[in-house]
Amino acid sequence: IEGISAHDNIVDVKISNTGYLHDAEAIARAIQVLSASAPPQITVFRVTTVAANVPLTVVTVPRAEIDALADHSASPAEIWTDSVLEPARASISHPNGDGFPRFTWSIAPSVLPSAFDPDNPIYIGLGVSGSGSVTLFRGLTLGGQATYSIYNNFGDIKRTSNSLLPHVRTDIAEYLKKGASGIDDLTLQYTMKLAPELYARLAGGYIESMYAGVGGEVLYRPF
Repeated sequence: IEGISAHDNIVDVKISNTGYLHDAEAIARAIQVLSASAPPQITVFRVTTVAANVPLTVVTVPRAEIDALADHSASPAEIWTDSVLEPARASISHPNGDGFPRFTWSIAPSVLPSAFDPDNPIYIGLGVSGSGSVTLFRGLTLGGQATYSIYNNFGDIKRTSNSLLPHVRTDIAEYLKKGASGIDDLTLQYTMKLAPELYARLAGGYIESMYAGVGGEVLYRPF
């Protein structure tokens, strides 16, 4: 729940879908919960989907259709006909949602292969990786991953690059040898919605094992 509020005969809820393959299923589950628990004077449910703290789509559904479906006196097609789908505004409020900062973390085994060396078909590294992020406030997130190497045979790599061009990925052997344990990435990024169909992201930091820098994207996503 990113936010929830009630005014007049409407309940507004903002949700982040982290558990279902399709947003439609997450919206349906949220509406079922609202139908079972909202006060009787509430006649309209308005659900806004949120991803990376950015509002995406607003689905407005009349409660009478949900209750009728539960009573087997209506069909999903009728709900679809009577519902309204629209793009979320660039700026919406999120009252009564979870506060900031927010933390996430995970630890998992890691496998790092390096293939197609003419001297050896594959080199491999085994280790443990930990990743985490902290969302400092809505839209601004610091995240990264680090790996501790338990076993690797990257030290057996003998081939070096003789390219006369500036070396980047041609020096991958050095990155594998000296960076088997260490920080894989560490970035600060800010995501935002500029208009109902226009999104943007700014990022900077240690973006991957062989590249650090800053960049940005603008996405036009017609509703």
